[in-house]
Amino acid sequence: MLPEDIQDGDEVEMVVTLVTKRKYPFPTFKLGVKEDYVNRDKIYESVQG
Repeated sequence: MLPEDIQDGDEVEMVVTLVTKRKYPFPTFKLGVKEDYVNRDKIYESVQG
């Protein structure tokens, strides 16, 4: 996320971090969470409605 006070032409430093998957000594699987369950607006609609 960038600070709000950055102006066009400002000099910035970027850091890129490689995220690697951890290797576990046991089988793993993806959870497969649906987008609706992590979408904040959708969650509030279902609670209020």
